[in-house]
Amino acid sequence: MCHVGHGSTGPPQGTQGMRYSKVSHNGYGGEFRRGVCELKKRGYRMIQELQVPLTQTPRWLIDIDGDPQKAMRLKLPLNEILKDSLYYPACGLDKTPIKYFSRSIFSFVYADHAISGEDFLTNFEGQGAGEGLKGYRVIFQRKVFKEELVPEGWKPNLPSQIVQAKRLFKKRQDYQLWGHWSVWERNPGMDFGATMLSVLYLCGEASTVYQGLYSLRDIAPRILALIQPGGGISSIGGRDWEKIDADDSFFKANVMENSSGKPELLLYGGIGDPRHYEAPCWAEYAGPRLSQLPERNAGLWKLRPKAGGD
Repeated sequence: MCHVGHGSTGPPQGTQGMRYSKVSHNGYGGEFRRGVCELKKRGYRMIQELQVPLTQTPRWLIDIDGDPQKAMRLKLPLNEILKDSLYYPACGLDKTPIKYFSRSIFSFVYADHAISGEDFLTNFEGQGAGEGLKGYRVIFQRKVFKEELVPEGWKPNLPSQIVQAKRLFKKRQDYQLWGHWSVWERNPGMDFGATMLSVLYLCGEASTVYQGLYSLRDIAPRILALIQPGGGISSIGGRDWEKIDADDSFFKANVMENSSGKPELLLYGGIGDPRHYEAPCWAEYAGPRLSQLPERNAGLWKLRPKAGGD
C-alpha cells in the first residue's frame, strides 16, 4: 500500500539555532492520497522504462543515517553530493524532480537567488498542502557556508559582452547568500522513492553556482532540470538577468564548456501551453523525447552523441 506521509512533527536533529516559522497542518482525504500515489507511481514507471538505472543508496548517505550527530562535525562531502546529481537552477520551491527521479538520483542540488532561507525552511519542513517532502522525514540538516564551497578569493567568470557582464555583476549584489544541506529518510510503509536522499539548496544565480560547484571541481551533474526558468518565483518583477534556457545563454555556455563533460539528461518544461515544451530548449539534446512527466509539461531528453561517436 502506498502511504503519503508528512515530515517529522518536531525540529529535526542538527537544527539548533535555526529559525522555523509555524505552519498549519492540512489533512488529505483518502481519495486524494490514492490519486497522488498513483500519479507518482506512474512517474516512477516512466523513469524505469527509460533505463535510468535504479541504484543503491551511496555509502556516504548511509553513514549519515548511522550517526547524524557525527555528520554535523564532518566536512561537507561536496564531491559526493555533486557526483551523479540533479542540478535545478531557478528552481523556486518546486519538488517535481525529486518526486520522479529519487529512485535513480540520490543527490539534488537546487539554486535560486529569489528564495530566502526562512521561506525555504518553512516550505521544505512544512506539513501543509504543497509543503514538505511528502513521504519523507529529515534526519539531518545544517547551514552551509561559502568557505565550504569555493576557495578564498574565488571569483566567477563574467560574460565577455560588457552589457551582459554589468547585468550579471549587478544581479550578484542583489541577493543575500545562504546555503542549506539536508538528508531525508523515507517514512516506514512508503513503497516508492529512495530510502534516503540529499538536498543541497543554495541562494545563488544559476551560472555562478554552476561555476563554483561543478566547473571548479571538474564534475558534471547527471541531469540538468530547467523547468519554467526565468518565469516563476525567480523572475517576479523582472529580476532574472538572462533567460537561462535560451540556446545562446551565458548559463548554457558554462554548462557546455565544463571540462568534465555535459549533463547526460535534460529535464525541460514549464507551465502554460504544452506545445511550447514539445522540443528541448538546447540543440545538443534535440531528438526524440524520452518521457513526459505528468507535471509541469516536463519532458526528458538525452544528450546527442558527437558526430562519429557513440
